[in-house]
Amino acid sequence: MSISERQADAPQRSRVDLLADVAEMYYVDGLEQREIADKIGLSRSNVSRLLTEARRSGIVEIRIRRPLGRTRSLEQELVDTFGIADARVLAARPRQDAGTALAEVGALAARLLVERLQDGQTIGISWGTSLEALVGALHPPRAYSVDVVQLMGGLNWVSPALSGDRLGQRLADALGGRFTAMLAPATIVSSAFAQRSA
Repeated sequence: MSISERQADAPQRSRVDLLADVAEMYYVDGLEQREIADKIGLSRSNVSRLLTEARRSGIVEIRIRRPLGRTRSLEQELVDTFGIADARVLAARPRQDAGTALAEVGALAARLLVERLQDGQTIGISWGTSLEALVGALHPPRAYSVDVVQLMGGLNWVSPALSGDRLGQRLADALGGRFTAMLAPATIVSSAFAQRSA
């Protein structure tokens, strides 16, 4: 379509189509606002207003995929203090809500798991929101011949989605491995004495 045809057609087009066309030329095709203005016969300032309207109306959705920041000094301190092989600590960000932070912790843990994973390993799993975030973020590059085992019995007050048997099965499925459940209730005691006498 020529410039004159687009100019003649512009008043007849719906506003939504115009917003989508301008947004596509700017965000997808990479045209500058002046180029878009020349193509559709509007001023550059009108194009700028259309782009703002496209964002406000939801035609354009901007998603920022920030890399997961880490606090390496604290990671090293944990390794040194506790004699563990490795640690990952997510760097805090201002104005970050708890749900986003939990999802990022899960993604960081999932990345570490895949980095360390080898065929023939056995992975023990308990339960909880952090492990659920890990399992939800796990996208391994291939299937692994691993065994996933449940480390503690079930708790009837835990949400089924967070329970050890459900998470263990999901983890094994995601990795292409096998899952072994612990078909027993978890026991929580109030003291060491109660534990010995149980």
